[in-house]
Amino acid sequence: MIENNFKRILLYELKIETFTNQETTGFGNFEGLINKLDYIKTCGFNVIAINDILTQYQNKFELQEIKNRYGSITDFVKCIDIYRKNQIEIAPIIDIFQIKQSYINLNNMLNLYDIQNSNDKKQLTSLETYLVNDSFKKINLNTIANLITYFDEILSFYVKCNIKTIIISNFDFLIEKNNLIEKNKFQFLEDIYKIVKRQNVSITVILKSNQFHKNLYSEMLKNPLNCCDYLYLTHIAKNGIISDEKSAKKQKFNFKYFVKTYKPFFNNKKIILSFGSDDIGRINSRWGDELSYLFESAKAFILLLFAGKNSIGIYYGDELGILRAKIRRNYEFNNPNYNEEKRFYQANNINEDEYFAAQSFQNKWTSYTLMPWTKEPKNSKAGALNSLKIDKTNVESQLIAKDSPLNFLINLKELIFNTFNDINFGKSKIAIYNDKKGIIKISHKIKNNLDIDFLVNLTSKHLPLANISESKIAFTTYAGKFYASLPKELSPFEGIILLKEKNYNE
Repeated sequence: MIENNFKRILLYELKIETFTNQETTGFGNFEGLINKLDYIKTCGFNVIAINDILTQYQNKFELQEIKNRYGSITDFVKCIDIYRKNQIEIAPIIDIFQIKQSYINLNNMLNLYDIQNSNDKKQLTSLETYLVNDSFKKINLNTIANLITYFDEILSFYVKCNIKTIIISNFDFLIEKNNLIEKNKFQFLEDIYKIVKRQNVSITVILKSNQFHKNLYSEMLKNPLNCCDYLYLTHIAKNGIISDEKSAKKQKFNFKYFVKTYKPFFNNKKIILSFGSDDIGRINSRWGDELSYLFESAKAFILLLFAGKNSIGIYYGDELGILRAKIRRNYEFNNPNYNEEKRFYQANNINEDEYFAAQSFQNKWTSYTLMPWTKEPKNSKAGALNSLKIDKTNVESQLIAKDSPLNFLINLKELIFNTFNDINFGKSKIAIYNDKKGIIKISHKIKNNLDIDFLVNLTSKHLPLANISESKIAFTTYAGKFYASLPKELSPFEGIILLKEKNYNE
C-alpha cells in the first residue's frame, strides 16, 4: 500500500498490450511487463496504472486464446507480487460508469475457468458473452444498489489477486446526477470508498478524472468523510480542445487555459497531475515541437510536473517525448462514422486534409502507440501504431544520450525527491506566477533562508526574463547549454531551476 501519510507518488499509466509487444503474439502481456521492471525502477515510478484486465475476457469463448495473448490470472498475480517486492504497486483502472460491463466480463472469466476445470461439457452461449452494458443514465436507489453489487464483486476479485491500489475512473456522474441535497452530494462516492476499505483497509483508492471541476475537487479534498486517498487528474491534456469543431481542426496550445486548469492543483500531494492522457493525442506533438525543439519541449513539460508539490502522473512514452502515430491516409481512427463525419465537416468548408490532420494530432487512438524500445519499428500483428521519429525517441538511444528527456526525468526525480527533500522542499511556501506570454514561474520559499524557483517557457519563442538576480542555476532543460551568467531571456521550451539564498532576518 502507498503510505497513509500521502507521500508524493510517481505514477505511470501504460497499456500492457502496446508497452511490451511480444514478438510471438504482437501483443504485450504480464510476463512482458515483468521483463520491463528494471526500466520502471530506473525511472523511479512507484505506481503502475493499467487497464481493467477483465476487459480481455469480453466477448471471448476460448480461455487459452486469452492466456496466450495476455497471460493467465496466475501470471497477473505473479506480476503484482514481483513489482510489490520492488516497492511498486500495480493499480488497475476500474471504469465505474461501465461497471456492469466489467461485471459481465468477470462472470465470463469465471465461466471460462470453470469450463476448463470441469469434466462437464458445459458451453458458453453468445448471450453470456455478448451482453450489452447499459450505462447508468439516471441515478436512483435501484441503480446505485446494482452498481454497488457489481463493484463489490469486481473489487473482491482484485483483492484476491492481492491488489493494494485501485484507480476508479469516470466517477463524476455519481456526484453530478445523484439528485441528492447539497450537503450529501458526495454520499454515493463515499459509499464506494467505504466498500473498498471494508474489504481491505490498506487499499489505496485513487479517483481518476478527465474533467475540469475546480470547486468540486477542492470540496472533495476538504471533505471530512473521505472519498479517496488520491485524485488523479488528466483534464489538462485537453488544453485547446474547447471548440465545437474539436474533431475537425487542429487546436493550438492555450497558455491562458493551461494556467487556469493547472494552478488550482499543483500544491497538494494528494493530487496526481498528468499532462498526457489516453483521451487525446500525444502532448509533445500537440503542445510541443516536432522539429527543432523536440527534446526541449518534452523536458519542459516534465519539469512543470515536478515543479509543484503535487504527485506526478506520466502517460507511457511521454518521458521520451514520444510523438503522434504514423497514420495511413485510409486509417479511420476506430470511428465507424469516420466518412460521414468527414463529409459533414467538408460541408462546413473544412477540407479532408485539415480534418485528417486534426485526427492525426488529437484523436485518442493516436496515443495507443507501441512503446519504442529500439530504433527499429515493430511490425505488430495487433495492428498497433508506431510513433514518428522512432530513430530518436526510443528507450535504447535515450538511455545513452545525456540530453534526452528520459535521462532528464531520471536526474530530475533524484533532485526533487532526494536532494530537495533534504531541505524540506515538501514544507515550503509555494506560489505560481505567469507573464501571460508563455513563461510560468513556480516559487518555493524554504525556512532555511532559501528560495527555489522553477521557470519554464512553454512557447517556441524567445521570451525575456526579469528579477532573477543573485540566483544560481541548479538545473536546466538545455543540457548542453553553457551559462556564463544568469540568462536575460528563456529560449524556446527552456526551463531552469534557480536557487537563491536569502537572509529573512535582515
